[in-house]
Amino acid sequence: MKKRRTIVIEDPCLKKIRDNLRMFLIQVVVRREDEIQDRIESIIYGKNRNFRELTSEEEKEVDKLNLELRKYMSLMRDSICYCDTCQSKDKDMSYNPMLKKWYCIDCFKEFQEEYTIHKPRRIQEGDWDENTEIFYKSFI
Repeated sequence: MKKRRTIVIEDPCLKKIRDNLRMFLIQVVVRREDEIQDRIESIIYGKNRNFRELTSEEEKEVDKLNLELRKYMSLMRDSICYCDTCQSKDKDMSYNPMLKKWYCIDCFKEFQEEYTIHKPRRIQEGDWDENTEIFYKSFI
């Protein structure tokens, strides 16, 4: 997505559907991550659960599974299912296109306030640098 978006759902029934859908997606991804992790462990530890030397074929398989695991983790972390800051799963969300992350509207507003209200104080305290400026400005 290239634009900032805020998705607000007023209807309680639709909120419940949204929250249930988010939980379902999270559960599916967590289940898949667990399956991948179990497969990695079975390769590394073998049948008798002792750490062992891996063949080059097994190392490739573990690397491939680790990549897949990271992909699922990244997809979940960057999805609308979670607020990137507070991890809330049941709030309306706003998308920050520069950071490519979703934030609940409460956290989004806090970041906006930090930039517009608290910035002068933080500059005076020496607690504001170029990276901080870029981060908070992305919410404006």
